[in-house]
Amino acid sequence: MADPRFFNYAGPFDLQVLADKLGGHVPATHRSDVELKDLKPLDGAGAQDLSFFASKKYVSALKETNAGACLIKQEDLELLPDHVGAIVVDAPDFAYIDAAALFYPDEQSGIISPKACVDPSARLEDRVTVEAGAVICQGAEVGAGTLIGAGAVIGHGVKIGRDCRIFPNATVRYALVGDRVWIHPGASIGADGFGFSSSAAGHRRVPQIGRVILQDDVEVGAGSTIDRGAMDDTVIGEGTRIDNLVQIAHNCQIGRHCLIAAMVGISGSTKVGDFVTMAGQVGVVDHVEIGGFSIIAGRAGVTKNLPGGNVYAGFPAKPYKEWQREAAMVSRLAKRKPGK
Repeated sequence: MADPRFFNYAGPFDLQVLADKLGGHVPATHRSDVELKDLKPLDGAGAQDLSFFASKKYVSALKETNAGACLIKQEDLELLPDHVGAIVVDAPDFAYIDAAALFYPDEQSGIISPKACVDPSARLEDRVTVEAGAVICQGAEVGAGTLIGAGAVIGHGVKIGRDCRIFPNATVRYALVGDRVWIHPGASIGADGFGFSSSAAGHRRVPQIGRVILQDDVEVGAGSTIDRGAMDDTVIGEGTRIDNLVQIAHNCQIGRHCLIAAMVGISGSTKVGDFVTMAGQVGVVDHVEIGGFSIIAGRAGVTKNLPGGNVYAGFPAKPYKEWQREAAMVSRLAKRKPGK
């Protein structure tokens, strides 16, 4: 069982009750008299645990499991031992996510700590939790069911949507944040973009008068930074997931449902299409466009526009097969003896 010091527990559940909540069904061919107390992987589950089977890679673990019940597809039901109860669903991995939310609901207390600083002009809807040391500034708005973690700062005029999680020491300024957005500890949203005009006399700061817009269901990892626009807004499209230690510069337009892994750096005014994946340590120069459904391999360097729907690798980034051929050729050249 998950540590009750950190997670709320709402179990146990009868098998049929859980199946109803998950939109599945219990087949007559397998036992249904099971009370389920927890969630466990196939190889560690016991008689009162729920597990799931979503990949043929784990057939051996499925056949040997001692789980009380398993989330499984209809087409895989014949692989399940008779002593294991079944909840038949279309997508066991997604059903497991829903089951975990049932066993361990992320409920907010709706308590505002007396050690928080909330400006009288700020507007907080129902069930907003504000932890000790958090600051909510003048004119800010926070939607129902949202958590503002310890030491977090919500700047003046910022709007935070409903059921968001702003974790400890995150800073949100000059921003409009949608519903169900998670911003992890130490993230900075809305800092100045890196804009300067240079001369022999030095560097003059260019005023950054844009905003950051985080659409619904965006997640921003710990220590990541998203700068506000110089004039236009920096926009992160709905459903995009940003890992830890990512830098997104001013005026960037990131599409919907992108995946951006740790230590990616995206320079200013870059446009990224929908469903783009960037692996760790990808670097992107400013003012380029990356087409939708692209995959950028780890440590690649994007220096020009990239058409969508392709896999890219290397520096400068190029189609993956082209990069593979070049890498293989360089490897062969390196192995040649001098003079041959």
